[in-house]
Amino acid sequence: MEKAPPKTWSTKRTGFKETGKGALYLEFSNARVYALRPDPARCFTADLGTTPRWYSLKEPPLEPGSRIRELRYLDGTTTPEIVAVKDKAAIHAAQSVTPYFVRRRDNIRKLVAHIPVAIQDILARVGSGSWALYRFLHRTPAALELCATDEGLRVAFLLAHAHRLLDDGSPAQRRSLALARALLPKKRKDIVGRFGLPPTKATLHALGKIPCAHLSGALLLDVRQVLTDEERRTRAAHLPVWSAAALKLLCSPWLDRVTPALLHEVASDDDMVDPESFARLLQHTATFAQELQVPLPMFHSAAQLFAIHQGFMAKARLHLKVASVTLPQAPDLRAPDEKAWVEPLTSLPAMLQEGAVMHHCLGTLADQRTRAELGRFFAFALHWPCRLTLAVACDARGEWHIYDLKGFANSVAPVEAWAWAREFVGRWNSRHRLAPSTTTTPRQQAHLFEGLFDDGAPF
Repeated sequence: MEKAPPKTWSTKRTGFKETGKGALYLEFSNARVYALRPDPARCFTADLGTTPRWYSLKEPPLEPGSRIRELRYLDGTTTPEIVAVKDKAAIHAAQSVTPYFVRRRDNIRKLVAHIPVAIQDILARVGSGSWALYRFLHRTPAALELCATDEGLRVAFLLAHAHRLLDDGSPAQRRSLALARALLPKKRKDIVGRFGLPPTKATLHALGKIPCAHLSGALLLDVRQVLTDEERRTRAAHLPVWSAAALKLLCSPWLDRVTPALLHEVASDDDMVDPESFARLLQHTATFAQELQVPLPMFHSAAQLFAIHQGFMAKARLHLKVASVTLPQAPDLRAPDEKAWVEPLTSLPAMLQEGAVMHHCLGTLADQRTRAELGRFFAFALHWPCRLTLAVACDARGEWHIYDLKGFANSVAPVEAWAWAREFVGRWNSRHRLAPSTTTTPRQQAHLFEGLFDDGAPF
């Protein structure tokens, strides 16, 4: 009897094995694989090409904290601190019973078994950036004592993400973990002062206002910008909570048009699906005002900001005339089943029509149109899990990111749509990454390879 062919990694998507070098967890995301070793804490990634090149990551997209929350939601062992994170992706994954999620949870359970319970409890409390925190805590056991208090946890999180706050390419950045371990015995205000924050007790008090659920590596840069600018620091001092959305708004160039009432309203919004939504809405409204040559008013509430944005958008659409030219063709990276519900918008009139139907600003902003004509901005009409619009854009480094993902009238997209969109953009970065110029440099067509568990691997 002929044996059935073995399953490939493209169907397994995750893997776990005890190797000669210790435990190894693998997770595949389209044309890329991530390899995590819990002891010693190391993460590597590679393109799944014929000649894979492995390199280490300090902040992989895989979040051990979210995976721990997923298991605890499933087991019913959550705590108030974990519930406060409101990790919709972890809740969705815990409720999923598809074969992929069942296999993935089995492998995650084996991975988490190698992480001490004390560190698991800490990782489950932070929103994102949990791998860098685990790496720091695993290699610096003395830091566990620092995490015993809420203020200390935030200082430990800052030390774990020291590489974000140091000058790019500097010797200190390259040895950020050693620097963090050397700073650990020092006073907390001296620690924050080393990374460009004011070395005062007021800074430590401000860090304590950030909910653990909102902590992330990128958020630390916003915190530093707020604390080192007198006007922003004064505005932020009156907020009871420094939410991620409030910090994004505090860093906006149009902060002078934001009233304290709107700041307080945004700070109280704990929806972490898209913390940049308020700042992005303000940016688009300011752009409309500039194009229409009308003054930008003061904003007193989120409802008023949304209403003015909609009004400006309607006026801009009335005065806008675009040529019916075909835009540069987007690479078709849709899976066969996705072609039924992912519809590319291939012209500027098509984008405008989508914006008119969905009551948002797609196609009405000059920046969108210019980037679309250069092949660095593409939009799609989605018909799953509900009616949505996805826009992807290429940044100055040639990397693709989600420009926006919204439902009707800028409504928030479901968490499963965000999960799919991040995976979709991952395909673009693996197969259609652009150079800093407009010249495309597509990577080699990805193919899975064998030998990932070999002890000869660089990790």
